[in-house]
Amino acid sequence: MQIGEYLSRLEEEVVQSGLNFEQQTPLLLALALGKASNEYWLNQITVFAAWGPYLNAESFINYANLPHWVSSTMFGSLLAYGLVKPPHIGFADMFVSTVAATGVVAGKVVFNWMGAVN
Repeated sequence: MQIGEYLSRLEEEVVQSGLNFEQQTPLLLALALGKASNEYWLNQITVFAAWGPYLNAESFINYANLPHWVSSTMFGSLLAYGLVKPPHIGFADMFVSTVAATGVVAGKVVFNWMGAVN
């Protein structure tokens, strides 16, 4: 099973879990960002474009790091969701969560935070 398929399955499980909307929102946001991150990094590995200087010349190393990058995106999203309080502003939470997700995965790729395959 590929990462995107796995995350889609997890989305279905969250929706069917019985959690209320407020509990589901950060999980679904993290999963959506994870799926987008997976597609983005697959494209970057294939095209070797903007992030080329930070990626390994051996593509198999980049594919091995893909799960780390996707999980870092999701971790950053969950870490930052809900930091904007009070008042609760759903859009602001989603924006801050997205920015944090991007920052964490960029730090992982550029500075090799949280380890990686070398």
